[in-house]
Amino acid sequence: MHPITVWFLANTSSWMQQRSTIAYTAEMFEAIQDREVRGRWLPYIYPSDMIGTSLFDEMLSAEEKGFVTSQNCLMYQMIITKLNGKITENSVKVLRLILVCNILKFTFYDHNSVINCIRLCSGLHNEDTNAAISELEKEFCVIAYDTEANRFDLNAEAHGKQEYTICKIKKIATLRGYDPIDELDKELSNELRLNMPVSTAFSQENNISSSEW
Repeated sequence: MHPITVWFLANTSSWMQQRSTIAYTAEMFEAIQDREVRGRWLPYIYPSDMIGTSLFDEMLSAEEKGFVTSQNCLMYQMIITKLNGKITENSVKVLRLILVCNILKFTFYDHNSVINCIRLCSGLHNEDTNAAISELEKEFCVIAYDTEANRFDLNAEAHGKQEYTICKIKKIATLRGYDPIDELDKELSNELRLNMPVSTAFSQENNISSSEW
């Protein structure tokens, strides 16, 4: 079991309503007891593995009922519901780790230390971690780095790049064939001579005799 997993379980007892964290720990061991051992390392329970289990369901219920003041689990659940099937498995792991870090109120030195924590607590390689963070931060905009607190904040209300692109396409479609000059007052349009053809030097410089320029 990862050390941060142990720390997480030891610091979330106030969230428990009917069962203790020890009971959930037993469930986690049962889930991996038949897993084949390969190489040098035994199966590891990372902090990210706790989110999405019945332990998380208990914590989410505690927030919904107002037993704790935190809104972290509710925010995470909103994001997962919104992005269901749209993000990679690695991005889900990173999102879970950000939730764990925020619940435990970790304090980091800088952006790099946050990245290292996510990498070490998820079991992901550095390239996979950076790619997942980029997807969550730039494509879907559901996380944002707080430079003052040195941590990632969850943002369930954000509109990502895809939503923006769809909205932009719809707006462009409604503007096809639209002439803003036609919407102006006729007197103002005449005063500004917007309907008058204007000659340019392009035709003279390029020896073009036709009138389109």
